[in-house]
Amino acid sequence: MWEEFEVGNGGEWGEQLLDFTVDNLLTQWVRHPTSGRQEDTPLRLDLIFTKGGQLSQEIEYECPLGKSDHELLKFCLDVGLSVENGDGYKEEHLNYARARYNDLRRYFDNVD
Repeated sequence: MWEEFEVGNGGEWGEQLLDFTVDNLLTQWVRHPTSGRQEDTPLRLDLIFTKGGQLSQEIEYECPLGKSDHELLKFCLDVGLSVENGDGYKEEHLNYARARYNDLRRYFDNVD
């Protein structure tokens, strides 16, 4: 249904979600039903939206946990971030364990 820009029985809420998706150039990745037991009509209740990012692999539809009727969705999102090696992160983060809390308490005790 998403592939044909239709919301099915989603009503006004579904129309608003579809309009928002189109207006913001979002991509919806879930292509198969994600809910429903054998006797139920399968429904696509879970959606994954991205803007600009791409999934680095296909979505894996896994067995529900416990008594849930929702399949687990497993996916990897390529957001283009990299992690730097080294100690550069220390310059950007404060070490609260080294703070002088007693001095701070005394200082703020004197503030009105």
